Amino acid sequence: MKGFTLSEMLLVVTIIIILSLIGTPLFSRLIMQTSVTRTAEQIVATMRKAQSYAMSDKQNSNWGVTYTGGNMVLFSGTTYATRTAAFDETTALNPNIAITGFTETVFLKPTGNVAAPVTINLTEPERSETITVNTQGVVSR
Repeated sequence: MKGFTLSEMLLVVTIIIILSLIGTPLFSRLIMQTSVTRTAEQIVATMRKAQSYAMSDKQNSNWGVTYTGGNMVLFSGTTYATRTAAFDETTALNPNIAITGFTETVFLKPTGNVAAPVTINLTEPERSETITVNTQGVVSR
């Protein structure tokens, strides 16, 4: 006779359940760590885009980035309050990541410099990351 016995099938199912129970927390932690990295990459890319727009004198304006209501907004203007809202580019950021130090950052035309350095911290229980912008507008992680 060919086939599997009931005890062999139960053994295989038990092994699969044990491996799933071990793997789920590890996979969950990996996803959260990846989320911090991805959020940092989104912020850095948007900051560099704002700097590029300012340096290329797009819309004959300064360009900035701010964090408001869980969203990151790329805007045209000297401040977020006085911006030209028609040019806003909004990106939703992961709500599970704590973001601190993300203030309004404006890149000046045509140099791409910023008035004051900025330090942005991203944290979640398993991982943290820091993004800095110096006065020359250099964005780094």
